[in-house]
Amino acid sequence: AKASSQDYLDAIPLLQKAVELDPNYADAHALLANAYISRIYYGGAPVERQIGLARPHIERALEIDAFNEDALVQSGMMKRYLHQLDEAKAAFLKVIEINPNYTAAHQGLGILMQWSYLDAKAAIPHFRQAVKLDPLSLHAKSQLADALKGTGESDEALAIMQELVRKEPDSALFQLNLGKVQAHGFKRYDLAIKAMRLAYALDPKNSQVMLDISRFYEDLNAPATAVWWFERLLAAMPNQEYANEIQSYVHLLNGENEKAIEGIRSVDTNSVWYPYLQYHLVLMDPNETDRNSALQRLLAMLPDLRKPEPNTLEFPEWSVLCADLLYERGEKERAQRIVKAALNVLNKDRMFVINYYHYITLSQLILEDRKAALEAFSTYIENGGLWSATVRYAQGAIDRKMNGDPEYDRLAAIGAARARKQLERIAAWEEAGELAPIPDINL
Repeated sequence: AKASSQDYLDAIPLLQKAVELDPNYADAHALLANAYISRIYYGGAPVERQIGLARPHIERALEIDAFNEDALVQSGMMKRYLHQLDEAKAAFLKVIEINPNYTAAHQGLGILMQWSYLDAKAAIPHFRQAVKLDPLSLHAKSQLADALKGTGESDEALAIMQELVRKEPDSALFQLNLGKVQAHGFKRYDLAIKAMRLAYALDPKNSQVMLDISRFYEDLNAPATAVWWFERLLAAMPNQEYANEIQSYVHLLNGENEKAIEGIRSVDTNSVWYPYLQYHLVLMDPNETDRNSALQRLLAMLPDLRKPEPNTLEFPEWSVLCADLLYERGEKERAQRIVKAALNVLNKDRMFVINYYHYITLSQLILEDRKAALEAFSTYIENGGLWSATVRYAQGAIDRKMNGDPEYDRLAAIGAARARKQLERIAAWEEAGELAPIPDINL
């Protein structure tokens, strides 16, 4: 649980020496592949490069032992990063068939369901099984907490993370996940940033920590501070997998639209940032033909939207955003069919996650039911929601449609005041020396 990005880097030469001394040592090949692949998440290393390094060791391990459980798990992780989701799932399930008590396979399957299939509810049983199989695995408990906060079970998630942090206060991973629970489960971005500042002090080259701090400052309507952290990430890790995407987003936050558009146009379609940036391209590209092309690329990523009468949608949040873009271009009936299908999912499965009220609010606006939109927005604010009508997705779309409505303006002011209060609290902690210092590293 205390492993850092540097630890994985330090492990690589030792494992390389192990496979050099014994080329037929399957476990060593599998562990070396794990170290290479782990650098993607913990160190922001480029996916293509790390997979290229890991693949021959996975293949060699499986040549030596076709049922090597570690190698099969790493095969699943590799295929997940390559977006070969069905093959990744099959690899994890094969391990569980061989050994139903293999903890890492359940963890891998949980990760796949939560982050690739975007189904935290389906991930939870696998993480619970991992914890049951290995009650001493603090990492498995942390993964369970991270999934629980995605299904609205925030109290249990917080209790788990507070206990883990008590046991291992110097674990950057646990501080990171504690921060995520505070932010996503309770809208306490101030407490989240406090935890993540400690995570950053413990592991200053952890790209995920810097990325999350940046995003949380965005949610607090502090774009200048968000940019500072994005730029620190780029300076610390110029070869980071998504460096071009992050730089394009920085241009966007800075209002440098021409530079942002130029960067977004070069983003690879396999990038996890691709849909987010294409969405902004539709909004901001001055060339109508290019705007329409960006919209078509975005729609192509969501095959459910091509159905004449979609009933449910795999990615309801993105479907709502695409529907809004279609609505603004005059395709009202198509847009309304899409959001009706999205609401089937949002209302049934995702109401408990407070941020989904953004998408419910926007859906009702597309359906031209302003009363229902205000009710959804009011529920979000009454449940402690913050409001920052930045460039961020549903928030910006709602603000464009409702700005000037007295009730909306009143509720938005309450949410904005909460954000300011949290920023003031962070500043007070900084002044009192209650935040972990920012490490002085070579950038």
